[in-house]
Amino acid sequence: MTSNAPSEFVERVADLVSQVACQITGRIREFGPAEDLFASGWFDSVNKFHLVLAIQDEFGVVLDHDEISCQSLSTIETIANTLASKSSP
Repeated sequence: MTSNAPSEFVERVADLVSQVACQITGRIREFGPAEDLFASGWFDSVNKFHLVLAIQDEFGVVLDHDEISCQSLSTIETIANTLASKSSP
């Protein structure tokens, strides 16, 4: 999937994902925009809630139920696309 989100969304999400991963594991890691965060083993269904809370705090949004599935949060690109669609008029 290619990101339709502006590059600043992708960059902010990438930074946030790296911060959350570091908080959870104690290790620093950068993720590629299309890298599956769950398949890579860095996030699981429990840790995704840390990610959801961080996204909501950082971007000032409330994610809907269908936007918090592992599939919807699977990559930086999918997260950035969701956030960009929420900020569109």
